[in-house]
Amino acid sequence: MKKSEAFLKVKLKGLQDRRRRLTDDDKDRIKKLHKSGMSIHAIAREYAGKCSKRLIQFVLFPERLEKLQTEQAKAGHWKRYYNRKKLTEAKRNWWHYKKELNKQK
Repeated sequence: MKKSEAFLKVKLKGLQDRRRRLTDDDKDRIKKLHKSGMSIHAIAREYAGKCSKRLIQFVLFPERLEKLQTEQAKAGHWKRYYNRKKLTEAKRNWWHYKKELNKQK
C-alpha cells in the first residue's frame, strides 16, 4: 500500500462517519422517551433537522427496517438509483474528507 493511500485506512469514530445521523446516546434517549409515553411524532419534532420520523421508527422497531431491507433486496431496489458519475464523484469527495481527517491527526 502506498503512503498516499494510507488515509483510506483511517477509522472513523462516532459522527465523523457522515452517514450516521444519531449517536448511541440519542438512540437510548429516543427509546426512553417512547417508553415514557411520548409519541413518535413528538419525538420526531424534537429531532427535526437531525433525522426523519422514519429513522426514529427504525430505532424503536428494528424489525421494520429488516423487513424493508429484505423486500428491497428482492426487488433490486438499488438498481434504480445507480449512477456511475455520481458514485465516482461521491467516492472522490469521501477520499478528500478522509485525507483531511488524516492531516488533522
